[in-house]
Amino acid sequence: MSVRVSVIVPVRNGEATLGDMLAALVAQKEAGETEVLVVDNGSTDRTADIARQFPVTLLHESTPGTSAARNAALRVARGEIIACLDADTLPTRRWLSELIRPFSNPAVMIVGGKVLTYNPTNATEMYYDACDMYGSRHNVYAKVFQFAVGMNAAVRTSAAREAGGWEESLMWGEDIDFSERILRRFPDSLAYAEKAVLFHRHRSTHEALVRQALGYGRGAAMIHQRYPDKSTWRALSPLIVAGCVAGRWGNVCTATARRMLGRMDRTRADITYCHALWSWHFWRGFFIEYYWLRTHKRT
Repeated sequence: MSVRVSVIVPVRNGEATLGDMLAALVAQKEAGETEVLVVDNGSTDRTADIARQFPVTLLHESTPGTSAARNAALRVARGEIIACLDADTLPTRRWLSELIRPFSNPAVMIVGGKVLTYNPTNATEMYYDACDMYGSRHNVYAKVFQFAVGMNAAVRTSAAREAGGWEESLMWGEDIDFSERILRRFPDSLAYAEKAVLFHRHRSTHEALVRQALGYGRGAAMIHQRYPDKSTWRALSPLIVAGCVAGRWGNVCTATARRMLGRMDRTRADITYCHALWSWHFWRGFFIEYYWLRTHKRT
């Protein structure tokens, strides 16, 4: 497909992974005419120096957040299509050519690619892999709030600008909101590119998992608040969630007992713990945003 593509890379303090990602990006096969826009979002490490070692355009955006960084690039992008990936990902050789392939259909406005786990080495990373948290297929084909995961997505530049870009007030869930606004303007225009594969370096500690779970929970609550016409949250939902979370902590107790009896290995037991930990803090973040903060914002 012969189109000009602008690849947007938002990054903050990404010196550990940015170089590998950019090396893989500039080595893309059959990518066509491409510009790479790296947006430094207030880094205090060597991120900018590393970016300058590659044939990219380095931008700076002081407003914090992935949305603000992407919008800075959107304002100057010259491509017909915008492709997005994160600095902690590693694209395969034909990632970009496969990601833009669905745009040969003029009805397609936004595309989601496939995200796999990069070399999981501990239980926390294995948990992300096991639960397929960023599995783009089930997000693209979700019954409610279909979306393209922001770390592996592409959109027609004209559609992105018509939708007003990414919502900068959202620190989490911005990719869901962005996709929803695109789809409200262009129904049935989201496609899945299964061969557009990149690898993501997941969170590797319990502390990082907890922070992300809290943020994702708050982001989910914001999406339900922004789009009440599509929200599936009902009066009985808190009871259902409580039962689900309690069940997962029950699984942790069972896994601990089985490990002590030698019937389960430590890694599998730790993955079970990570699942309960994620669920607890995700819903904690959701309830904080959906109920407590909403109540206080009104007073």
